[in-house]
Amino acid sequence: HGDFDWPGLRIANHVIREFGAVPWRFDAEEYVAAVARAPRPGFALAGLEVHALWDDALTASMRTHGLAIAEESLTDDLLQDLAR
Repeated sequence: HGDFDWPGLRIANHVIREFGAVPWRFDAEEYVAAVARAPRPGFALAGLEVHALWDDALTASMRTHGLAIAEESLTDDLLQDLAR
């Protein structure tokens, strides 16, 4: 998992390419759910767009919604997964 922003996707692409990491709760469906719960106005995506190697729909969803989601805002969901 990582931040749903362009640098977060860039880092994830690198980790996937270099270390064979598998994304966890880091796809278009999770992003759209996070956007729905995010406080407004939130933080706009900034910088150059990055293509998510593992999910074409993620990049498209992020472009459409234009909102950056910090990983910290999803801590409860991530910790619940780990507790299982």
